[in-house]
Amino acid sequence: MKAFGGLWPYADVINTSTGNPLQWPTNDDHQHLGAILPEATRPTMTDFTFGTATLGAWLYASGVAKVSVQLLAGLGVRPEQLAAGSPGTRIGRKVAAVLVTGAGTTEPLGYCTNATVAVTGADRRRSPTTT
Repeated sequence: MKAFGGLWPYADVINTSTGNPLQWPTNDDHQHLGAILPEATRPTMTDFTFGTATLGAWLYASGVAKVSVQLLAGLGVRPEQLAAGSPGTRIGRKVAAVLVTGAGTTEPLGYCTNATVAVTGADRRRSPTTT
């Protein structure tokens, strides 16, 4: 799993006993900023905005890998030795892709799915000059 994208340590994985969707509390406080106040000034009071979100439950599987009897006989190794890493590799590829661009409806929400791109300030790159 570590070999595919390196995002696994940043994912929040919640194991459930039933596999049912999970109601999760949310708090949208992005519009409030801290303040610098003069001495003996009371801070303003603001309320938190709480809500809930539904987290889906997904099962990852590697699928069935077929190997012919002739191939197994010719290799001289046990089938479990031949395919020991394949299921983990397949699942790792899928998890890596979903962690980046997952839709959030039929799969977990990816890190970049709702990302926005913005540029602030002047572009300070210099144009190449000729001498």
